[in-house]
Amino acid sequence: MIAVFVFVYCIYAVRSHMWPFFYLPYENYYFLSLPPSFWYAFIYTLLVIGFGIPAYRRWARHDIYQKWRYACLFFFQAVFFFFIPEVFARFIMKWPDYSRTYQLVYAWPLSWNAFFDHPPLFYYAWGIILSFVVIPIFVRWHGGGRYCSWICGCGAIAETLGDRWRHLSPKGERAKKYEVMGTYILVCASIITAGVLLDIPVLKMLRPWYSWIVDFALVGLIPMALYPFMGGKIWCRFWCPLARVMHLLGKWYGTIKISANDKCIQCGDCSKYCEMGIDVMRYAKEGGSFTEKDENCIACGICITVCPKKVLKFER
Repeated sequence: MIAVFVFVYCIYAVRSHMWPFFYLPYENYYFLSLPPSFWYAFIYTLLVIGFGIPAYRRWARHDIYQKWRYACLFFFQAVFFFFIPEVFARFIMKWPDYSRTYQLVYAWPLSWNAFFDHPPLFYYAWGIILSFVVIPIFVRWHGGGRYCSWICGCGAIAETLGDRWRHLSPKGERAKKYEVMGTYILVCASIITAGVLLDIPVLKMLRPWYSWIVDFALVGLIPMALYPFMGGKIWCRFWCPLARVMHLLGKWYGTIKISANDKCIQCGDCSKYCEMGIDVMRYAKEGGSFTEKDENCIACGICITVCPKKVLKFER
C-alpha cells in the first residue's frame, strides 16, 4: 500500500510541480516538448481505455446496457477530458484558459472553482446552467448515479482500472455511515465558494487548503492508491460533493428504481460486486425494490448483469 501511495503521489507531483520535483524547472520534465500535464491526461485516457477493454469484455459481452455504458465512458474521456482541453483548446486554438474547457462537463461543486478568477462570460453562464439546470434535469430522468457511472472522468477510471477490485468495496452499515463525509465536503465547498465570490478574506484563505485536501488528496492520491484494497469508488462514494448533490436530488425526486422478481437464489453476487456497498441481495431475496431514497445507487447496473437468474431490472 505504501509503495502504491508513493507511485501515485509521484505522478501527481510531477504534473503539478510539487515536492520533491519543484527543485528543477518545470521544463525539465517535458517529454517530446510537451508538459507533464498533457502526458498526465494522455496516460489517464490510455488507462481508461486500456483497462476498460477487459472490463467491457467482462460485463458487456452479452449486455446491451453495459455496452452503451462503457462506450459512453470511453467517448467522454477521449473527447471531453482529453481531446477538447488538451489538443483542441491547448494546441490547436492556443487558448490561454484552455483548462476551463474541462468545465464543459464537470459541474460545480466537482469543478468547485468554476466561477473563480474572472472566467469568460461563456464559462460563467455555462457553469450556472450545467450545475443548476442540466444536472437537476439529468437526475430527474436518470437518477443521481448515472453521471458517475456513464460520464464522469473520475468515475471512468474507477469503472475501468478499478473494476478488477470492485468486490473489495467496504460493505455493511458502518461503512454506509461514512458516506456522510460527502455532505461535509459539499458544505465546505459551498462556504468557500461563497467566501471567494463575496470577497471574504477569512474564507478566501481556506481556498488553497480545500484545493490541496480535496482536489489533490481526496480526488486523486488517496482513492487511486486504495483501488487494490478498497475498490474503485472510494472518492465517488464517500467524498465527491457533486455525487452528494445528485444523490440528495435523487432522494427528493428521482424516478429510477431497481426491482426484483421472486427467483432469487441468494447467491450474493449482486451484493458482492456492488461498488457502492449496497446489500442488493437483501432486497432481491424478498422480491422488493430500492430507489435512491433507500440507497446511494449509481445505476451502473452490474448487480443486474451479474445475476444468474435475471432477478433484477431497472424500472421507473
